[in-house]
Amino acid sequence: MKNVLLAGSLLGLFSLNSTANAEKAPLSAEALQSEAQAIVVVTVEKIRIESEPSTFERGLGNSDWGIYLTLHVETVEKGDVEFDTF
Repeated sequence: MKNVLLAGSLLGLFSLNSTANAEKAPLSAEALQSEAQAIVVVTVEKIRIESEPSTFERGLGNSDWGIYLTLHVETVEKGDVEFDTF
């Protein structure tokens, strides 16, 4: 599979409390790189998608899609990044 550049504020990407404002235009690649806390180049080795019980909408028939990726880290271009393996 192709290499993917993951760039952005990790805090903002993984926070459930973050909000998106439609009135702000998307940032350029250069602006994203300068604001990013970490930039990691990876290869996507495996994608697994499955239906699972909803975390927020509990009840009969409520389900979410679980998307699980297996990534191979090629390089860390920016930031102090630690990785856990499962």
